[in-house]
Amino acid sequence: MGILKWLGLPFSLLYGIATEARNLLFESQIIKSSEFEVPTIVVGNLSVGGSGKTPMIQFLAKNLKTDYKIAVLSRGYGRKSRGFLEVTKNGTAVLMGDEPLEIKSQHPEIGVFVCEDRVMGIIEMLKVHPDIKLILLDDAFQHRKLKGSINILLTEYNRPFFKDHLMPIGRLRELRKNYKRADMVVVTKSPKGEFEKGMFLPRIDRPLFFSSMQYQFPKQVFGPTMNLEANSSCIILSGIARPKYFEEHLKTIFRIEKHIQFRDHYLYTERDIVQLVKAYSENGLPLITTRKDWVKLKGLFSNKSIPIFVLDLKLSFDEDVFIETVKQTLEQLK
Repeated sequence: MGILKWLGLPFSLLYGIATEARNLLFESQIIKSSEFEVPTIVVGNLSVGGSGKTPMIQFLAKNLKTDYKIAVLSRGYGRKSRGFLEVTKNGTAVLMGDEPLEIKSQHPEIGVFVCEDRVMGIIEMLKVHPDIKLILLDDAFQHRKLKGSINILLTEYNRPFFKDHLMPIGRLRELRKNYKRADMVVVTKSPKGEFEKGMFLPRIDRPLFFSSMQYQFPKQVFGPTMNLEANSSCIILSGIARPKYFEEHLKTIFRIEKHIQFRDHYLYTERDIVQLVKAYSENGLPLITTRKDWVKLKGLFSNKSIPIFVLDLKLSFDEDVFIETVKQTLEQLK
C-alpha cells in the first residue's frame, strides 16, 4: 500500500462506519424502504464510475419490452435541473442528464424519467403513465429507500469489487459484503471467450453471469459524407468514465492522431465546438465519439463542417441464460 493510501486509511474507515450505520438503519427497519406493486429492476454497482450500467439498462429494455410496458428511471447525474422530469428525444443533457438522453435516443418508444428521489420518481411516473408494468432503475443499488423487486449488481472483470477498497483508498461506495443484497451479479467487460469463472465463484454466492461489450463499426451521424475505412487516420473524443476501452478498441481499427478527453458527464460548450472546428480545419480528419457524447454535442453545431462518427456498443452474453433468469424471476413475482 502506497503512502497516499496509508494517509487515506482513516478516512476510508470513517466512511465505512458511516455507510454501515446507514445500512443498519434500513436493515433494522428504523428507516423504512418503499415497495411498489409494479415490479422494479435495480441496476447498480458497489463502486463509483462506469461499469456498464447504461448498456445493461438498454439490454434489459430491448429484451423485455415485448412482454412489458417498460419505463426507465435515472437520477440524471450531471444535469442542472432538479426534481421529476420526463426525458424527451429532443431534450438537452443540461436539463435531463447525458445517460437518460442516450437511452431515450436509442429507445424512443420507452418512457425515460429522471428524479434524484427514486421513490418520488416512481410515484410521479405512475401518475403520468399508470399503464407502466415494469420499471428499470439506473444506478440505484445504494438508494435504500426503495426496495427493488430484482437487484442486479455489476462488477468489472478487470477490477472486481472483491479486489477493491472503500473510498478514498479505492472506488467502493460501501463494504464488499453488501453485494449480498443483489439477487444476481453480472461481470461486465469480460474478454470474450476467456471467462475465468474460478476467479469469481469462490467469492460470490449469487447467480453469476459474464457479459462483454460488442462494438459496432463507427456510423456517420453528422457533416459532409465521408467514407471511413479501416486504417485511416482520425481524431477521437470522449467524456466517459473509462476512456481506455474506447481508445484501445479504436486503435485496433484506425490510426488515432489525437484523443481529446473530458471528464465523465462533461457538458460541452460552444467554446469546445469552436476548438473542434479549428482542429478539423487544420488536419481534415474525421471525429469519432461515443453515443453518450454525441447526445450532448449534436445541438451545439451551427454548420455541418465536420464529419462526425459515433461508435455504438452493446452488451453481449454468450448464452440467453441471463435474460431467461430475469424473466423467470419476474414471473414468480406475479
